[in-house]
Amino acid sequence: MRTFFKINDQKTLAGNFQFALKDGVPKPVVDVVHDGDTINVSPAGHLGIRFLAIDTPEVSFKNPTTNSFIDIDRPEWIEYLSNLPNGFNGSDELKAYLENRLGPNCATNHAEHAEAARIYLVDAINSDMAELGVSEKDFPLFLVFSYEALDLYGRLLAYVHAGGKSPITNNYFVNYNRRLLESGMAEPYFMFPNIDPFRTRDSVFEAVHGLDSPGAILENASKLRHARGSVIAAREAGLGVFSTGNPLQLSPFELRFLARKSAPRSRMLINLGGADDSTLYPGDEYFRFPAEDRLWVPFEFVPLFETEGWASTN
Repeated sequence: MRTFFKINDQKTLAGNFQFALKDGVPKPVVDVVHDGDTINVSPAGHLGIRFLAIDTPEVSFKNPTTNSFIDIDRPEWIEYLSNLPNGFNGSDELKAYLENRLGPNCATNHAEHAEAARIYLVDAINSDMAELGVSEKDFPLFLVFSYEALDLYGRLLAYVHAGGKSPITNNYFVNYNRRLLESGMAEPYFMFPNIDPFRTRDSVFEAVHGLDSPGAILENASKLRHARGSVIAAREAGLGVFSTGNPLQLSPFELRFLARKSAPRSRMLINLGGADDSTLYPGDEYFRFPAEDRLWVPFEFVPLFETEGWASTN
């Protein structure tokens, strides 16, 4: 089972659980009922975690021609990503931009980068386990959540660390999100309000208050500035998806919206590279800005920015 959550016919996030376990066995009812409005449960199935603020190439995705999840290097994807899909709903500018990125080797290129990112993460986790001197059974994970704790697939949204401190450095482990970005294995995917500086505020209203420009956003956002700098450094060094010999041709989110045959219009964009550019751009104009300058703003939060003086272009 891919995840224990599902979306029902009413588009409500739902999931399957069981009573809390003790030694792998569900506890008696009397032990799981804490009080009249609280019980202790555990997930009935596997729980997926989607790393916040980054986007790695897709190993597999739902192919429109098969209507099933298949590996990206399969012939169906090779054919699908060779040309712009028929019926794709997007502007002429976006179509022209995408046509230059698609081709017969697009799917294979994507699959190669996806496997590289997967292997990098496997190696990083194995390295941390060795450093802690534990096996998979005892390996601790420390998750840091933000405003959104679940995505529409029922996966947890988090910054993921190996738990505890390194016995070698006596420092806490750097989260895998950051490591993947610094290594060039991932592209940035900055989404309001799940990143610095917004996620440390008490509410989404407070998160936007006083931030009337990209310059104001970045002024007190050291982690976001570091993340943007990491992307620039990885590109200059030709690492991972920015490889000078074999760069990633199609971004992960581009593959996803091409599969749905619809441009990314459910979010607006802020250009972090324009210090005084207080404009909210349509999501399908993302190609105007480098990946590290894209701050995605879901539609439901757009009015909050507009009250601070941001102006939408559509």
